[in-house]
Amino acid sequence: MHLKIIIALFTLLFCLQIPVFAQALPEKQAFFEVLPALPLMEGLKEHKESTFIFDKPDGQIVEVEVSSATLSYENILDFYAASLPQLGWKKISKNQFAKKNEILIFVSENAQAQSPSGTTLKVILLPR
Repeated sequence: MHLKIIIALFTLLFCLQIPVFAQALPEKQAFFEVLPALPLMEGLKEHKESTFIFDKPDGQIVEVEVSSATLSYENILDFYAASLPQLGWKKISKNQFAKKNEILIFVSENAQAQSPSGTTLKVILLPR
């Protein structure tokens, strides 16, 4: 009898801690339209009109511009450094991630300081 109660309590405590360990992406996470497997950080706006897609035999080249009036380049990189490994991406440098045969790069022209107009960057997916 005591063993069943202990097992039930342990199971309950374990189940309650799962959200603590899975602090990854919010339940209603938005994703890029042009890169549907890539989460779109809250506060970023995808500029689909800037999208460039080129199909190659060894994979796609995709480039899309995103911007934020409130987020810094560092905030954006921190978000992706925390969330992309949960999706199978491995961080290979401050702004680059690799997965299977792909490389994902975040490039900002105004990375040194957030400009008065906000942060604009390009998200680039390349074959490896």
